[in-house]
Amino acid sequence: MRVVRGNNFFALSAFLSLILQMFSCATTKNKEELIVGEWNAEWKTTPADSTDERNELQYNMNGKIVFQSNGLVEVVGYGFPGCVFSNDTLMNKLHWSLGPGTISMHNLKDQFDMKYNIRRLNHAELELSLMNDITLRLTRNY
Repeated sequence: MRVVRGNNFFALSAFLSLILQMFSCATTKNKEELIVGEWNAEWKTTPADSTDERNELQYNMNGKIVFQSNGLVEVVGYGFPGCVFSNDTLMNKLHWSLGPGTISMHNLKDQFDMKYNIRRLNHAELELSLMNDITLRLTRNY
């Protein structure tokens, strides 16, 4: 039995690190391919206090999100009077990127960044959470 020493151990470590990085890039690329396209969107939250359920506010909003392969994303939310998200339609063109377990939507002109945690991702559905109290459920628009 041969003992791995010094330079051999370093070379083996570097090789394994390179393999892990290649696998990570492939996984990210596969996720990007799943995400690109047009999605129907539904934002949901719950009232902070159970007494808020009796008021006139609505805790969900529909919309659409289009992720482009060039890193751009168009977000449209159909707000309405009484909606906690917006009382009117929202339209934003942002940039998106993937991180470990997250999708980040950001404006390159300022420090604004929304980092959603990925809860579920497949070809037909993407479920995200923001700050653990807002859920964004996306279903593929075929």
